[in-house]
Amino acid sequence: MIGQFYFPSGKVVACDALRIHDPQAYEQEITPGNYSVELNIADIERPKDRRVSPAVLRITPGAPVDWKVATLPGKILTKLGEGYLYSYGFDSGTGSFMDIGAAKLLERECAKKDTLARSSLS
Repeated sequence: MIGQFYFPSGKVVACDALRIHDPQAYEQEITPGNYSVELNIADIERPKDRRVSPAVLRITPGAPVDWKVATLPGKILTKLGEGYLYSYGFDSGTGSFMDIGAAKLLERECAKKDTLARSSLS
């Protein structure tokens, strides 16, 4: 476990934190509160490397007895072709879990920095 994450709204967003745009929470909500996040490390032989694979947001203690795929509004699992899944890109390599309130704040802050960066180039 790396720590506790606080979800005041219970609305979970998973995204690339450095490429955040129009964040949307999963349809499935959790009870507002603190939740553990665990990191699993993959040791890669060639090339020699270590990576987080995957990060887990632990909703309940103990071993899972059942699970469901979290979906964004409008995404219907039965409409996916075989071998496909819903996911998000993480071009910057920064996959993240956060509450929808934090995601919206981060989006505003990133937009401010993008505006400043573009104005300094002109």
